[in-house]
Amino acid sequence: MQPASRPPTLPPIAGSLPLHNAAHTPLAASDIGKYRLLERVHACWLAGHRDGQPPARLDPLELPPSVLPYVMLLRLDDDARLTVTLAGSFVCALHGSELRGFSTDDFFAPEQAASVVEAAREVARDNQPGLASRRYVALSRRSWSYVRLLLPLAPDAEGRLRFFKVLDPESLEGSDQYAWVSRKT
Repeated sequence: MQPASRPPTLPPIAGSLPLHNAAHTPLAASDIGKYRLLERVHACWLAGHRDGQPPARLDPLELPPSVLPYVMLLRLDDDARLTVTLAGSFVCALHGSELRGFSTDDFFAPEQAASVVEAAREVARDNQPGLASRRYVALSRRSWSYVRLLLPLAPDAEGRLRFFKVLDPESLEGSDQYAWVSRKT
């Protein structure tokens, strides 16, 4: 289901888009201890489980306050795209606009979008967190990367899969655009 008024296409990220290449590297779940902030978010997610089912939401008051700028809530639409339903201030500032209503189709080439969606489906199917390293190379040959945690949430009232995504600020690399980022966790 598309938003009634779809936002315009995203502007380039200060010379970083369009993407020339993107890489998704799954990390072992046991590696989460290397990322303190992600580990704390994961603990909140685990605490919300009931009868083996993921929580419907994570309470922002229970999360470390420093995580909020790096959060995205995502929904799987038409089994083909992840749509942003909420994005933290860092993510929006990085992209230069409010991201609500944008989808993987707006950020990635078709084959890369399909890869991102498939990773989310695996997280939902396994009801397990997805820890991964993401690396992007822009056409300008500048690269940037981060580690992200993707957590399945309970489906919405319409049965659509939902996800809580958070970037680890300490893992952000490769772009001078991150110089203003507070990396305190």
